[in-house]
Amino acid sequence: MIIVRIFGGLGNQMFQYAAGRALAIRHGTEVMLDLRAFRTYRLHKYSLSKFCIEAKTAPDPSFALAHRAKLEFVGRLPPGMLRSCYIEHPFGNHAGWDRVATDAYIKGYFQSEYFFKEAAVRLRDEFRPGATHGAQNDVAAALVADCESVALHVRRGDYVSNKATLDIHGACSIGYYQAAVELLRRRLDKPRFFVFSNDFTWAREHLRLGDNAVLVDWNASAPEFDLHLMSRCRHHVIANSTFSWWGAWLGEHPNQLVVAPNPWFESPAFDDSGVLPSRWLRAGKNQASDAASRP
Repeated sequence: MIIVRIFGGLGNQMFQYAAGRALAIRHGTEVMLDLRAFRTYRLHKYSLSKFCIEAKTAPDPSFALAHRAKLEFVGRLPPGMLRSCYIEHPFGNHAGWDRVATDAYIKGYFQSEYFFKEAAVRLRDEFRPGATHGAQNDVAAALVADCESVALHVRRGDYVSNKATLDIHGACSIGYYQAAVELLRRRLDKPRFFVFSNDFTWAREHLRLGDNAVLVDWNASAPEFDLHLMSRCRHHVIANSTFSWWGAWLGEHPNQLVVAPNPWFESPAFDDSGVLPSRWLRAGKNQASDAASRP
């Protein structure tokens, strides 16, 4: 059995599950989720239950604590000396991942398709909402399917209101979105933009998308439906957000174009070299408004 530590927001939880699930598929075993972090973590709730995932949860505290003790012990071993635990340290490091055995405990962010690319088909099927979408989402899905649809995600919130978060991630500038939109307008025939955001006031004020743009502002309490609609779009402009990363990755349509911000992190302490698939396009995250975009 593969046991994976789950923590953080929805996008992070999806990366962690994807890594554990791919490892379990590789070894022909099951995946179990260690949810201890959510006893004290108040910023986000455990949300993977909204999808059609195949996983068990740790049955009692003593079970998880026993594996935690083992994890802490293995964490003190020299790099590469893997036993029954795998710790992604530092961020982005995947040394030894191909040697992780069955019956392992894994902990990390795993923000790269490197950790789960071989299980892509299974994961795209499992990351479907388990509940019905509702009439408004069904109408939007029909619109998305009937045009050269582009999902555009604006992530602000704590990215601009919390200094510690801003120092790590940074927020995408208006110039980034202008450059990304112009890039896609040059390459696509009559693209139609579908906007997803946690700050629609900012999006309305700053984005220049034309009269036929759609602001998908009705799923605030059900982000899994936003994610599903994003994945149905043919192309994507993503923020430096794990949420919109997944919206683009789950889609993977033929001839898909994805524009992603560069750099991904504001802080140089994080190695983001493996975060974005090589097939995705980049645009400068911090470029000035109305800067010339480049393909």
